[in-house]
Amino acid sequence: MLSTNVTVILTPEVHISPHAATVGAGNTYSFQASVYNTSKKGVTWSIDSGLGSIDSYGLFTAPTGYQGADSTAIIRATLKTNALIYDTALVTITEYRGVQIRITELTDFVSIQAQVLSTN
Repeated sequence: MLSTNVTVILTPEVHISPHAATVGAGNTYSFQASVYNTSKKGVTWSIDSGLGSIDSYGLFTAPTGYQGADSTAIIRATLKTNALIYDTALVTITEYRGVQIRITELTDFVSIQAQVLSTN
């Protein structure tokens, strides 16, 4: 009887979720990286091109006060043990859309407070 041994070698993979996101100027977005086919799960986050920054946990921060046409950034998660294994994601940065408050008549008041949570 003839027997054959087959060895399957799985290549490590990195996947970013989501692969695309839209972030308003000055806001943040949290990306996740999943690593497959290796016990070494660490990744390094970086910006390949465009505006913004990303921290070691995958939290992307769009530039504050950005004005103009919408822009993009490409972020990257690279396997720490092999720089050739990575995934990228596209971030669309929408321009700053400020809020203007006009007071037409003053009455007895101490202060006005306003907070804009999102402009998108």
